[in-house]
Amino acid sequence: MNMAITMNGLKGLAGRMTEKVTGKGGGEHTAMIMQGVRKLADKEPGRAPLIGHLPVDKQYLYAGGILIVSLILAAGFTVYSAIQLDNRTSYEARAGELKVLSQRLPLTAQQSALGNLGAFKKLAEGKVAFQAALTGLIEGDADVPASSGAARTTLEKISTQWKTFDPQVVQILSQRKNLVTLSESVKRINSLSIDLQEVAEKLNSQLIDKNASVREVSRASHLVMLSQRLPKNANLLLSADLIDPAVVMQLETDTTSFRDTVQGLMQGVASRNEDSMLTLEDLGANMGDMVEAVGEVLANTQPLLQSKLAANNLFVGSDSLLADASQLSQDYRAVGGAGYLLAALFALLAIGSLVVLGLVNINETKSRARKSEEENSRNQEAILRLMDELGELAEGNLTINASVTEDITGAVADSINYTVEELRSLVRGINNATVQMDQAASQAGHVSESLQHASRRQSEGIEETSAAVVSLAQSVQRVSGNAAESARVADQSLAAAEKGQQAVANAISSMNGLREQIQETSKRIKRLGESSQEIGEIV
Repeated sequence: MNMAITMNGLKGLAGRMTEKVTGKGGGEHTAMIMQGVRKLADKEPGRAPLIGHLPVDKQYLYAGGILIVSLILAAGFTVYSAIQLDNRTSYEARAGELKVLSQRLPLTAQQSALGNLGAFKKLAEGKVAFQAALTGLIEGDADVPASSGAARTTLEKISTQWKTFDPQVVQILSQRKNLVTLSESVKRINSLSIDLQEVAEKLNSQLIDKNASVREVSRASHLVMLSQRLPKNANLLLSADLIDPAVVMQLETDTTSFRDTVQGLMQGVASRNEDSMLTLEDLGANMGDMVEAVGEVLANTQPLLQSKLAANNLFVGSDSLLADASQLSQDYRAVGGAGYLLAALFALLAIGSLVVLGLVNINETKSRARKSEEENSRNQEAILRLMDELGELAEGNLTINASVTEDITGAVADSINYTVEELRSLVRGINNATVQMDQAASQAGHVSESLQHASRRQSEGIEETSAAVVSLAQSVQRVSGNAAESARVADQSLAAAEKGQQAVANAISSMNGLREQIQETSKRIKRLGESSQEIGEIV
């Protein structure tokens, strides 16, 4: 019966192991996975361009490296171009400033040559601004780095021209005091000429009314003409682009002629006409102021000449400076364009690398899918083979051994073989234990019968011992009665007492011996009780 139970249990265990191996309930899921893997592996894996012949890890390494480098370079060129674009804005602003100053400086120089005090301030500011903008573009400053490339070549040309411009501006600024004095002198001449002309015309009318000689009237008319020509030549000297030496000489000659004519009329008219004499004196007084103003103009003719030449040189060279400044603006417009182009190229290269990585990944996936399908096919064959071998095990045949191979089922088969071997050992152990149990049961029966006989003998001995103990107790009681009687007799007689005392001592000694026998008998009875209890537990 025990063997039957053991075999049924082994059959159930083998059946459960077979179900776990075959995977009941998961077959459909496995089939779906295998179908997807087959579809993915249907197509032959292609090769990535240029690196397809390399191992997969090398392909990933090269494609990934190119992708990372391309992204870094694209980002770097983008940042560089953004910085260059910001610099280009500053460059173009300064180039535009150079263009404006190249035209403003000649104009303010011409106005400065006319003695315009405000123009001198603008000219000085323009000079400083042009120099600062040019130096900043060439050497760089806190806002922009130094220029390079075509822009630097153009800047060198502008710098060369500025080296000729700057001294001209310095020349005009150095004559500021003289030119302002000259301008004020011309204004003074213009103011004096009005009064001078009125007085000269008054003198001319007086002489005509007094029927003066034709020569005197002609001299008076000449004074009127000189009062008009003096401011004209002074203004012409100041406003002309270049100084005409004839105008300078004419201005000096007219001043001398006016003075001489007034003195001549005063000598001829003084004795005849008092009114005309007063007019001539008034005219002479005004003439003194005019001569002084004209003298200041003539004294500053050389500074005026130098300033006008400098202003003219600035005006002549302004077109070339403007052209170079315009070319500089065009050069700066090209700054940063190549950076964006390179950034775009590296971005395209990064996209290409990403595509190659995708191809490598797809090809590797297909290759893994194909290998997975082949491995799954081998695994299915190994599983089917193992299932066939486990079929007999499920029927209770413990003599079989599963085939141990290098497939996925090899470890399972080895474990199953180990389990089957353990089951065999277990069955053998159970059988041996059953035989030994039968033998032990027989021996226990014999021992039980022997114990029963011994128990009966011990019970009889115990009963006999108990009767002896009772008889002994009765004897002790009788001895005790005799001792009491002897004691009473001893009281009556001394001699009898001594004998009685000896008899009592002997009785006490006998009682001690009897007590020891009783204790020894009690111990034996206790041991017999314990033995009986042990025999009862065994039975």
